[in-house]
Amino acid sequence: VYKRQDLLDAPSLSDAIDALSKRVDLRSGVFIAHNGWRFDFPRINHALSSVSSVYELPAERTIDSLNVAKNIVPWHESIAHSIAALIDHYGIDGVQEHRAASDCEFTSRVLDALLLDAARRGVAGYESVEAIIESARSGHTPSAAEKAARDAYKALVTAERSKDVPPERLVSIRNAYDTLVSRI
Repeated sequence: VYKRQDLLDAPSLSDAIDALSKRVDLRSGVFIAHNGWRFDFPRINHALSSVSSVYELPAERTIDSLNVAKNIVPWHESIAHSIAALIDHYGIDGVQEHRAASDCEFTSRVLDALLLDAARRGVAGYESVEAIIESARSGHTPSAAEKAARDAYKALVTAERSKDVPPERLVSIRNAYDTLVSRI
């Protein structure tokens, strides 16, 4: 959470966009954000339209890594598709501080891990930037069985991390999870 003093020396929106446009071509650069379609891209587009001749980021140049994750990581293999869950899922080292630089770094590292995972799994649609952009336009919508398996996976992870779960209960949870996964 930002505090008022964090923003005292912040540049104006116009200055920030001017600085960004000197580093990145706002019309042809590729923009990547986790949950970008619902959060980042609309806010960036609003800012651009209020101070710039570039009215919005071209949709064909944006990648939502949340959708990439939903298309690559099976729902029953991760507790969520959030950036934090994917950092944990892929064992990415470091601490995400929820600041701009940290968020950019970890989004990049997660996207790299996702693309390597897609190649390992043989998931098509991630061979070029254009293919990634196209594949990232929508995320996989889980079936009821996938949602149930994710809930069982969350229970299994929680039980495995707990020191208070008896071994026989852990086996029971594992069996329930395996049964649900077999139905997908």
